[in-house]
Amino acid sequence: MHKSVQAVQAQLQALPTVLRHAAVGAALVGVPTGVAGFVIGLFVHWPTAWAAALELGVPGALVGGVLGVLVGFFASLLHGAGKLGDPPRGQGSSRLSS
Repeated sequence: MHKSVQAVQAQLQALPTVLRHAAVGAALVGVPTGVAGFVIGLFVHWPTAWAAALELGVPGALVGGVLGVLVGFFASLLHGAGKLGDPPRGQGSSRLSS
């Protein structure tokens, strides 16, 4: 794997479960909706295609982030991560070692 991909993976793994899912959800929904907005903007009125990308991409990212928070919340409940701000298991201290 490329070093930058590994760096992004390491940064995502260091995030708490809920925040990690929110970031991934925002990216997975925000990027495609932004691209769709840009393409639609090119066909409708090309000088303002960048604004169409923002008009669809930002709300899409917000929706993806909210869905990611919900998924992360339920994932942390199902996996017994403890408090919602705890790092994922395998990262940092373990509950058994205290």
